[in-house]
Amino acid sequence: MKRLFCFVGILLVFVSFSSVHAKPMKCPFLRMPLRKWWKSPAVSSELKLTEEEKKELNKLFIETKNRLIDLKAQIEKEHLKLKDMLESEKIDEKKVIAQFDRLQGLRSKLVRTRFLYVLKIRKILGLERFKLLKKLMRKKMQERKKHMHGRKHGMR
Repeated sequence: MKRLFCFVGILLVFVSFSSVHAKPMKCPFLRMPLRKWWKSPAVSSELKLTEEEKKELNKLFIETKNRLIDLKAQIEKEHLKLKDMLESEKIDEKKVIAQFDRLQGLRSKLVRTRFLYVLKIRKILGLERFKLLKKLMRKKMQERKKHMHGRKHGMR
């Protein structure tokens, strides 16, 4: 019985600290923004995107975004089920573990979906333009951080 309470306690702590929205791992290639960056005239021009490539990127974006929305909703529902199971008076350890595994499987699918999105962008752009895109995105992120940092200090 003590072992069960210890297990439940550890599981509760883990679930409490885990993100409901299942943020992607800290991999640089998964930092690709999930927005329509190819619509920016500067980016589009720099990468020399064709109209066909823009259409392909747009289609990929819509498909991926829809999949991610569905997965995030499923994750929230499964997380709620797990939380409810852990808060109930009696706990069926096997069912709790199975529910946890379902939740982890969905989180894995979410990360995989983002990875496949980046992989397909890489395929559309080719290596050189993909490297250039990453460079442009890094530059934009640095500018955004610098701007936000300046706003924080300017407000004091």
